[in-house]
Amino acid sequence: MQAKITLLSGIAIGIYAAETIIPKPLPWLRLGLSNAVILCVIVSFGIKYALPVSIIRTTVGSLLTGMFLNPFFLLGLLGGIASTLVMWIFYVIGKRVFSLIGISIIGALVHNIVQLYLAYAMYIKNREVFYLLPIFIILSIIFGTITGIGATYLNKTLSPTLLDS
Repeated sequence: MQAKITLLSGIAIGIYAAETIIPKPLPWLRLGLSNAVILCVIVSFGIKYALPVSIIRTTVGSLLTGMFLNPFFLLGLLGGIASTLVMWIFYVIGKRVFSLIGISIIGALVHNIVQLYLAYAMYIKNREVFYLLPIFIILSIIFGTITGIGATYLNKTLSPTLLDS
């Protein structure tokens, strides 16, 4: 089991690091494509393994990209933890109602809202930062959909070989 989690963490870290070379519409924006791996871990192994994979992905990924221990790292780590927990809750409670795409969109929304609130509370301290909320919602829907499609594909592709316990 540990080897599978290590391999999945490595895949998530690789995707996280690769995202740095993708042009972004906003300089601080991450697409969140590595969350597809987190969703696969949630589906196959549950929160016990998804949370550590999420933390490892953010920590090692930020070390590789030179962002470790800066404000963006803390926002990303806490947003990642929150979104992983919420995606797990929605998967456990609502998997008959929500597809992986829907759960991914919810995860993206939570991640962005948590980051926005933390940026306000810890750094910016100006309510006008919440004017960005509509943009964050739109981006969450777009990128959450892309990530959810990726998670659906990964889950079907990896499941027969890697994800099955």
